Amino acid sequence: MQEHNEFKNKSVFPFLKRLLGYAFQKERKSMFLMLYAIGMVAIVESYFPSLFKGFIDECASQISFKENPMGYFQYECVQNHIAKLIILITLMTSHVMLFIYLAGKVGEKTIFNLRKDLFYKMQHMSFDFLDRNSAGWLLTRISSDTDRVMEVISWGLIGAGWGVVMIFFCFGYMFYFNWILALLVLLTIPILLIGTAFLRIKIMNFSRKSRKINSEMIGLVNEHIYGIEVNKLLGNEYKSSEIYNQKALQYKKASYKSSFFSIAYFPITVGLGSIATFMVLNVGGNMAIDSEMGMTIGMLASFFVYSTLIFEPILDITNYYSLAQNAMSAGERIFSLIDQPISVKDYKNNLSDFTSIKGQVELKNVQFGYNKNQIIIPNLNLTIKEGTSVALVGPTGEGKTTISSLIARFYEPTSGEILIDGIDYRERTLESYRKNVGFVMQTPNIFSGTLFENIQFGNPEISKEKVQQILLKMGLIEMAENLNMRIESDGSNMSMGQKQLIAMARVFAYNPKILILDEATSNLDIETEIKIQKAIQELIKNRTSIIIAHRLSTIVHCNRILVIDKGNILEDGNHQELLEKNGAYSVLYQM
Repeated sequence: MQEHNEFKNKSVFPFLKRLLGYAFQKERKSMFLMLYAIGMVAIVESYFPSLFKGFIDECASQISFKENPMGYFQYECVQNHIAKLIILITLMTSHVMLFIYLAGKVGEKTIFNLRKDLFYKMQHMSFDFLDRNSAGWLLTRISSDTDRVMEVISWGLIGAGWGVVMIFFCFGYMFYFNWILALLVLLTIPILLIGTAFLRIKIMNFSRKSRKINSEMIGLVNEHIYGIEVNKLLGNEYKSSEIYNQKALQYKKASYKSSFFSIAYFPITVGLGSIATFMVLNVGGNMAIDSEMGMTIGMLASFFVYSTLIFEPILDITNYYSLAQNAMSAGERIFSLIDQPISVKDYKNNLSDFTSIKGQVELKNVQFGYNKNQIIIPNLNLTIKEGTSVALVGPTGEGKTTISSLIARFYEPTSGEILIDGIDYRERTLESYRKNVGFVMQTPNIFSGTLFENIQFGNPEISKEKVQQILLKMGLIEMAENLNMRIESDGSNMSMGQKQLIAMARVFAYNPKILILDEATSNLDIETEIKIQKAIQELIKNRTSIIIAHRLSTIVHCNRILVIDKGNILEDGNHQELLEKNGAYSVLYQM
């Protein structure tokens, strides 16, 4: 399992720059409209305390209630302020509705694009990457990690954007009314930032740890679901549950600590806000008593509201910072996957396609290893003539599947060349080459859908009649008569032998020029195997076929049989020739 920390030991801002930049790139117009709506709401809301000041100073202080409790001037003043209030509320309500709509739209569309890009990248990643990363690690990226970053893009961004504009205008009004009281409130903010620096570090560390453990948990679930038969056979249900419980306990502790330090922002911010309010009332009250200071009752009241109101946007910004730190580890994984280089790909633009492949395969001085310290193929030279069948035999782990994977271009040689009809297959497009190569693996992959949809997966143009002909050639009469049969996810309602037969039929449906069978009959019972051997012999005619088999009775009719030993060709010949040599093949065959 690979762990990627693109933003490790950095602040949260590189992550936010990358994430918000991605959102702007995909939803530019909606993002600008959302920020406009957020700004308008903040501007309007920050004006309310000023309206409150005007109401007290203009409508309540300028007349004597004893002399004229219902005076005309008071009534007109109140009406004016009510009209202003109605306008402000209308503006605020309409823009709140606008940003709520846009936040949902931006969040969902950005996550849609992220998941689309992630799935596209997973589909195009090379096998060397898939070898290094568990299915659980990959599943977490496209599921829970994208959910985590969605909050940062939509509702979290609303809170932060609103908070920044709100703070700017609130302090603007406060400095306009009285710079001394505004400065008192402003001085508490650096104390808040310094006091919460420790919390930010803790949140980032525990969040990264919890996400890592979460990936491991999903990997464990994936392993033990697929391995449930082994667990039951060995009576290890409690043991496997205990393994999961231990990992879940680690996740609980890390998540709890991350949540604890995130929540600690609130009481600290409220406490400092209370101190600021106390200073405003104390200093402002004394200024209001002294008439020469120019402090009115309305101004003091508005400052009281501002001193409590100003810490709400600060809290929203710190919460957003905390939310972004919690999501940063998820973002690291998402963007590291999106940025992951693809090792097997078209190396330049405008490559030509393989238009018509005859099927000659040549390996020249091929060397390959899954890593520098594990050389599987030291130096292989092999020529397979078009239309011939070649079997690769030998003990497990000697390089047979590796050779076939190199021919299929799942991997590429560390050095040397693989030529198809005399052309280096890297000089042609990968897609056009793969469409001419059929590969039936030992463990078949079946998709949910009908039997016909599974078989036509590689060739959407093929008709049902043609599929029926293929199945009948393979001796699969029941399948040929039931093409609309429903197959569940991962073929759970099919036997392993049935899955293998469907996988073989799928390959034959797009008629590849090069066919690779890697233990393709290992999951078939003897009766079924005998039934399809004749069909296989018919279908491999006029195409280059590479067959890997431990059951040697299945490859006795091949044109050539290669005994592979430590990535080298130990023996080469047909079945009869190799038996007469009385060498390694003869020993394997007798065994």
